[in-house]
Amino acid sequence: MGSALADLLAAEAAELIVADTDPRRADAVAARHGARVVAPEVAPAVACDVLAPCGLGSVVTDETLPLLDCRIIAGGANNVLATPAHAAMLQARGILYAPDFCVNAGGLIFLEEQLLGHDSAHAEARVRQVGVRVAEVIDRSRRTGVSTADAATELARARLRP
Repeated sequence: MGSALADLLAAEAAELIVADTDPRRADAVAARHGARVVAPEVAPAVACDVLAPCGLGSVVTDETLPLLDCRIIAGGANNVLATPAHAAMLQARGILYAPDFCVNAGGLIFLEEQLLGHDSAHAEARVRQVGVRVAEVIDRSRRTGVSTADAATELARARLRP
């Protein structure tokens, strides 16, 4: 985690909770950022505002979904949901899900910018648009009643059509 994010969390008096399959790495991150460590297998059930699965996929399963005690799931891991049906289940529980393929877009966009030879300022400007796109997904989901995963897929398909 970057120091800018750690500073932001500290300014908002947020508690950072860390889980990692490597306990030494979890302890090092916790020491560096004043976080609390929990075991990865219990992390989905820990009360929090934002659950951010960033390493392992299939965090939301039939088994973990009833245990979730968060308001938002927004993580960089691929395939946070074990099945697409979990998006609607999260919505029914009132948990906002930011689809991982939207949240992850920044890395791909930055790589594309480098491959195209654009400068870092141009790349950063495009990456910052990821938040705008996620907000569009959430707005579309709320307006239409579909899950955020379905709204994101619809928006992606619309952008890919000639």
